[in-house]
Amino acid sequence: MINNKITKVFTITLVLSSIMIFTALSSGKSVAINDNNKKIDASALIIPTKEDVLSNGYPINESGQTYGPEYGLEPGPELQLAEGANGVRGYVYREKGASSLSEALEYTPPKSAPLFLHDGKTIIGTFYYDPADNP
Repeated sequence: MINNKITKVFTITLVLSSIMIFTALSSGKSVAINDNNKKIDASALIIPTKEDVLSNGYPINESGQTYGPEYGLEPGPELQLAEGANGVRGYVYREKGASSLSEALEYTPPKSAPLFLHDGKTIIGTFYYDPADNP
């Protein structure tokens, strides 16, 4: 009888502690860790909506490069949205002469490419063209 009470108290304490820890961890700022083990604020990635792109064209970063998801518009952005290893989202450079990521694969299928923030400079991960190559 005493063992049952101790077990129940222990279980309740463990559950409440887990809830408190989860709440404390999830209430902070959303931070991703890139492949270089550097913390990157997940809100730093800018992803334009289709409506914005249709109204204003693809946004242009400080280096003069267009970026955004591939919405099937011509010409597509120079930096195309992709999801890399560990679910990290960022941008990859479109191959010269290719209008889409899939078209680029038809020419020269590399194994991977750096994944950037919209600035085209800050590496935040790795994009694998073939998911089977993703470690």
